[in-house]
Amino acid sequence: NTSERKKTFSLWFKRSTLGVYQSLFDSTVSGNIEGGVEITNEDRIQVTDRDATDGTGDIFLPTSMLFRDTSAWYHLVVAYDTTQGTDTNRVKVYVNGSQITSFTSTTYPPQNYDIQDFRSSVANYIGANVSSSYYDGYISEFYFIDGQQLAPTDFGETNDNGVWIPKEYEGTYGNSGFFLEFQQTGTSANSSGMGADTSGNDNHFAATNLAATDVTTDTPQNNFATWNPIAKNPNLPLAEGNTYAENTGTDSFRSALGTIGVSSGKWYWEFRGGPTGDAQKFIVGWTKADVDYNARIFADSNPTVASDGYGYRSDGNKVNNNSASSYGASWNSNTIVGIKLDLDNGTIGFIHGSDRGNAYTGLTTGIFYLPFCALAQASNGEDATSFVNFGNGAHSDFGTNTDANGYGGFTYSVPSGYYALNTKNLAEYG
Repeated sequence: NTSERKKTFSLWFKRSTLGVYQSLFDSTVSGNIEGGVEITNEDRIQVTDRDATDGTGDIFLPTSMLFRDTSAWYHLVVAYDTTQGTDTNRVKVYVNGSQITSFTSTTYPPQNYDIQDFRSSVANYIGANVSSSYYDGYISEFYFIDGQQLAPTDFGETNDNGVWIPKEYEGTYGNSGFFLEFQQTGTSANSSGMGADTSGNDNHFAATNLAATDVTTDTPQNNFATWNPIAKNPNLPLAEGNTYAENTGTDSFRSALGTIGVSSGKWYWEFRGGPTGDAQKFIVGWTKADVDYNARIFADSNPTVASDGYGYRSDGNKVNNNSASSYGASWNSNTIVGIKLDLDNGTIGFIHGSDRGNAYTGLTTGIFYLPFCALAQASNGEDATSFVNFGNGAHSDFGTNTDANGYGGFTYSVPSGYYALNTKNLAEYG
């Protein structure tokens, strides 16, 4: 390494699971000699480092602030310079451009302490540690700068709307530094792998337990909707970056809402229900954002019997306001359904094999609507599983069709004038 006393890490992350201990990155030299950054089961960011075989911590900085927003990207910078005379200057933690100064406990390293993080020729992990502790979520633009303590403004800036956004780093990397853009889909530690280093140092990472479909276009520059883990039935597990939902416990409906709501424009997403074999039950559609969560979303019940929900059920009926009526055709196993919302004209429609036309008209416009799904086991207890594609492409592996701005990876041709649910489209059409 260029230096064991001056280092900077910068990365963007978007969480999927709360309340579980997870490692963002970690290095293990041997035994209790290791360093890294974790998210605790209280949802705090925690910086740790230790070089004593008895496990004594030389750095221990759990933030007082909690990080529980699963709909947004966070920018994290951890910058070290243990040559500093003032202990609080030896480790600096920044989130979205602002320095974190409040911690539940504060142990700073002694002067001229050698940081364990990301030494050469040791085990270095991203999204895990030596004990697994896998991170569940999204990571983008991971920088390691060897030999410098840098500021967040080297990696990000505030735009005209007051939002902290990424910017290109223009400095040097040091001997062991790297930049991971996660643009490739291979698993080997080379320039074709998803852990390819594009800094010029060729410090590539190998991918473990990951597939090409785990590389997605959901990034801090363009944030896509997912299912929301804090607006769902607590017994409905989510996975795969909150694009997968599975009802494992009941033949009553369990529901989830999306993380992005809209009040104008035309919007499109797709849903795939499975598996094959038995009569699992599904409902997909849109709901007013003020839906009665306790009665309709969190409970084991049909969320669309309320007047707030507008759904298409897998028995072929549309369901709303305590009633069901004929609309399309029943769904087969692994069927993909397209879901349309037109808030210019107040309509909702669905694509199932072909465009089934409007299921609902005369919707109140100018208020927020959220996508939703509801899943129920088959009567014989076979689990109901599902994937959703809000337009982030390869992660859900549906197809190759896109909206007019090039976002999607959808199965069906996106109807003219409709767009995927992401922040770039919202800025233009929402």
